[in-house]
Amino acid sequence: MKNLKRSGITILGLVIIASITAALGILLLGVTAGFFNKTIFDLTKETSENIQEIRSVLVIEYATCDLDSNQTKFSVRNVGMIDLTITRIELRSPQGEIYNSIPEGTAAENMFTNITKVVRDENATLSIGGCVRENGGTVILRVWYISSSLFDPDNPGESMDKMSYLDLVLESTPAVSPLTCPIPDNWILMDFVDPISYVTSGTIARDYVRIRVPLASEPEEVSVTVTVQQLPSGATRSGSGTIDSISNEVQVVDADASGLHMPVKITFSPSGGWVIIPGEWTFGGIPYQLHVSDILLVWDETKRVVYAALVSLGVGSSGTYRVSITLKDCNGDVIASGQTIVTPVSVGGVEDTWIEFNPVRFDQIYYVETEVVRVT
Repeated sequence: MKNLKRSGITILGLVIIASITAALGILLLGVTAGFFNKTIFDLTKETSENIQEIRSVLVIEYATCDLDSNQTKFSVRNVGMIDLTITRIELRSPQGEIYNSIPEGTAAENMFTNITKVVRDENATLSIGGCVRENGGTVILRVWYISSSLFDPDNPGESMDKMSYLDLVLESTPAVSPLTCPIPDNWILMDFVDPISYVTSGTIARDYVRIRVPLASEPEEVSVTVTVQQLPSGATRSGSGTIDSISNEVQVVDADASGLHMPVKITFSPSGGWVIIPGEWTFGGIPYQLHVSDILLVWDETKRVVYAALVSLGVGSSGTYRVSITLKDCNGDVIASGQTIVTPVSVGGVEDTWIEFNPVRFDQIYYVETEVVRVT
């Protein structure tokens, strides 16, 4: 993290995001691990097939183990923009051993078939022989799918490079509960917010907020209103702008918030029926001592869960502080939390802290709240 001594402004550069990706060996960009040798965010190179793949989004709503019939039953929902065809179902070990599959073939020419079609906004209930308790541990349910218009039923294997798959990790418990927060029709996932603040004071330095939105239900330009409320005084500013709903680049949205100081609550309100997840971010802080300057949620694309946060801190005073983060669902209920103790070594600089918590589904996080408390 670079400390700009001349202006005293905290900036999280793209190089930091890139270094995290390289260090952890994970991509912070997508829903599934099943996109074969293609970059879904290179929109300038999209073909008609690429667009269809981007708009193909499937989620597993729940899965349950029926011990009486020795079946794993589950429901999938098409939350994308086009009809999808389920081409293969697998129960496999974390090491890749396949316990059972539909169809049973393992060669490309016979491992895919037309299992069922799921039209947009609809769901389908499916099952596969074998029970998640049968092996006494973790089992992965893998569901392969493809845009129905891209699937060739006469040569299923030829379509493999256009298929995606979705994994759900099933522990040795009988069921995975349905989602608490239903997935909206038009959604945008946001994993990074930076209101850009002065290091020592915690005062917002710019009239715009930096964000990153790596995934959405479809690519589109969306108008967003940003509201910044200073806590606890309630002083409020707002601005608006247009963003790309899917972009790996950091984007900016006007907020007219310069002069407000941490702690602040930032709310994102998109137009046109869109929902930004998470849509409310609280930046904790103690003016002229320590404040949260930006937040990056770290998530696993295979499981589509958030399991940590990289929090940048502006240091205005020496001491020992407790920095905590709380994640809440659409009902305001706490679904994950974590904290760390930090003793900054450099007043007037920026320090990054890593906060882990129990993994939680990205699309269930509606509120991100951080807090700074001085310990000594």
